Amino acid sequence: MWILILALYASPYAGHAFSTLHTQEFDTATACQQAAKQFAEKFETFKDIDARAICVKKS
Repeated sequence: MWILILALYASPYAGHAFSTLHTQEFDTATACQQAAKQFAEKFETFKDIDARAICVKKS
């Protein structure tokens, strides 16, 4: 089992500094990495804000 962690820090677009975490589980590392790649490609603001999509193995 793999977990995709999407972390966002979005103070440039808000009146206050804030961050958020979102997680989603995947059965394979490949599926997790494909989802992380989709975040980077499909969300325009992903490049504009401090965002990371990281896959980690669930222990």
